[in-house]
Amino acid sequence: MTSLDSLPQELVDMILSDLTLFDLTKIRLLSASHNSRFKYLYWSKVFTEIRLTLRTAHLQRLLNLLKGSRDELKQYLRYIIICPIDSYNEVKDPKVKLFLKSIMKELSYLETVEFDIPERSLNAIDHWKPVIDAIIASNHRSITTLKSPRCGLAMSSFNVQDSKLASYSTTFQNLKSLEVSTSVQFERAEVTFAFWNWINVIGSNLEELGVAGYRSQGITRPKPDAEGRYLPKDFDLPKLKSLELVDVCLTLRDLKTVVRNTAVIEEVRIVGCVAEMNRPSYFFKFLKYLKDEKATRLQSLELILSGYHDDIVSYELPNISFTGNWADPKTLTMVELNPRKDAYINALAYTSQKHLWTELSTHNNTVDFWSSLTDGKWVDRDVTIWKKQMWAGGRKGRPGRDANCEWARLFKVHAVYYDYPDPRWVPLQDQTRVNIEVVNEVFERGGVVWGEGDEKDEE
Repeated sequence: MTSLDSLPQELVDMILSDLTLFDLTKIRLLSASHNSRFKYLYWSKVFTEIRLTLRTAHLQRLLNLLKGSRDELKQYLRYIIICPIDSYNEVKDPKVKLFLKSIMKELSYLETVEFDIPERSLNAIDHWKPVIDAIIASNHRSITTLKSPRCGLAMSSFNVQDSKLASYSTTFQNLKSLEVSTSVQFERAEVTFAFWNWINVIGSNLEELGVAGYRSQGITRPKPDAEGRYLPKDFDLPKLKSLELVDVCLTLRDLKTVVRNTAVIEEVRIVGCVAEMNRPSYFFKFLKYLKDEKATRLQSLELILSGYHDDIVSYELPNISFTGNWADPKTLTMVELNPRKDAYINALAYTSQKHLWTELSTHNNTVDFWSSLTDGKWVDRDVTIWKKQMWAGGRKGRPGRDANCEWARLFKVHAVYYDYPDPRWVPLQDQTRVNIEVVNEVFERGGVVWGEGDEKDEE
């Protein structure tokens, strides 16, 4: 009769993988041989992750445990999650850095470091810096996954000296997955450059990259260098397979550089990113680049563009997404305009499916491409009405974000102007006194239809 001892280890792992810790404990108690063979599976479930706060008492207990543990146990301690504490005095205690350095030296098999810091935390850098410094000081080479605090680190935090950059390069030479959130009030070109230079330094083996930007003053467009870039000239992520960008400021040249190794790129997700006034041309040229450079391994694409106000109210870009081999005619792309009816009241919602590869092969200019992809709906008055209402109401940006605008330059408002965030919110007794009429000729004369100087498709 076949027993567990006679089965290959891979098959045993499959059989026991769904068992609870209680069941595994009972199996280990059956015999000494079972205990010896299956304790690794028990430990791997127990020590799936370590949740750690930067309190000296907590760090001291973990350090004592690690010093008393055998190496065969430490090999299962590969995932650590840093949890927040609100006390400024506790996290700034000098003992925290000393304990962290000792702990990181003991965690010689550590692979993943995640910061579970909420979006509204004010001391993210006080959690990030001592942990990263401790990892570098311990001469680790095993880190493969790094996830920064979700609340966003000040972009200036990545503007480090060259000697420190060398330490980052050595320590994170095996990094494969990076998720980083940045926070900036007014973005400056030199700070943006320093951030992407930091990614370049640690990205030689990077396969997954996710970058999100949080801006307290709305999207800003710092002036790039003379060559139209924020990225270093030698920027290269040769093994990048997956890219996610959320509200990140990059020029078209930069975006092409990030995905330059199109032979390996498999997944791209972009939410609202732009650094150039001409959004239609920007994203058309990016998609065209992916096709022309034979990004045939691309299996998933998602561009979230609908609902982002770029000061030009005469068009609305759609959300675009597909999964599968996009060169295959059977792989259709979902095209959606104003999909959130709750956010864009009175705006026409439009959905269709197109073969993106064919659309890019057929059309060679911006207007023809977007017109064909959306069946002309991207400039439809009923589709773009939400933008026009926000302009007249004194708001720009994505619905829900405050901003100022010169609404009177683009609209004829018949009656008294009421400072409501959205004309739809005008009290019922006043609604008859507000009548907004869009004057398209004004847009054209002001150069705000396609953006100043963007009527051509040259870079």
